[in-house]
Amino acid sequence: MNATEKPAETICEKPKQKEGKELVSLLKKLHTIQGKVEKMEKDGFNDFNKYKYLTETQVTIKMKRLLDEVGVMFTFGSEVVKMEDIGQQTGVVVRITYRFWDIDTGCYIENIVDGIGADKGDKGVYKGMTGAIKYIYMKTFNIPTGDDPENEKTPVKEKVKNTENVTKLKNKLVQLGAKNVKEAVALLFEKTGVDWKNFDNVKDVDASIALAKLLNSIK
Repeated sequence: MNATEKPAETICEKPKQKEGKELVSLLKKLHTIQGKVEKMEKDGFNDFNKYKYLTETQVTIKMKRLLDEVGVMFTFGSEVVKMEDIGQQTGVVVRITYRFWDIDTGCYIENIVDGIGADKGDKGVYKGMTGAIKYIYMKTFNIPTGDDPENEKTPVKEKVKNTENVTKLKNKLVQLGAKNVKEAVALLFEKTGVDWKNFDNVKDVDASIALAKLLNSIK
């Protein structure tokens, strides 16, 4: 399936980026939120691939409360930049342009992130959007989920084996001609610049980003 493109949804008119004291005020508010964020327990479970995950609903509800407390608003626009068949599912790359606004000054910070979604029906775009927004919150505010690679009590299998996006990424690399793990990681680096030795310690969110980059590279 060829890439499908459409204009990003317009959330609001783009004013001139403000700097100085107004930007400092926004950064202080974001820093305050970061200081208040507490560990979020993984409250979802993928029955098919047998792993726990942090739901977008929990993240959004808790972050909305913290954003409201300091007077910051989150907005975003979305654009489907690629659609491609992945086995029996349709893979979708959704580009999210997002902003954190200071409602007291009108100052904002803007950035872009790609989300990947796949579904047998028409929910791929929705999955890509919700996954990207969850990723934005988690990485902007350093939300802890209890994952610790140095924690010997945490089984490696629960963290890295059979996660949905790792499996999709490996399957796509095989479709592109990789015959083994060595060829797969070499091809991934060639196409995306993602440099992994293997797939043994790859988290699902990192595999999602790598898959989005890979799909973008071959459109």
